[in-house]
Amino acid sequence: MFLQPGLSLWATKLLQVVWQSCERYQRLYTLMLGSVDDTNREHHRILETAASRDINVFLDAWLQHLDHTE
Repeated sequence: MFLQPGLSLWATKLLQVVWQSCERYQRLYTLMLGSVDDTNREHHRILETAASRDINVFLDAWLQHLDHTE
């Protein structure tokens, strides 16, 4: 998780619970409205932009993904 370095132990555990509880909806979305390849491409782009340390590019990739999947 790219957020983990900046999170407390409590926040990490909380996000793990949230992630596990929404996994079924992520799968359903992918099966009905998207594709696994598209999802993997978006996640890869987010991680690449996070590694680049360009906050504006990272936020653009992340927010675009959230707009597409929410």
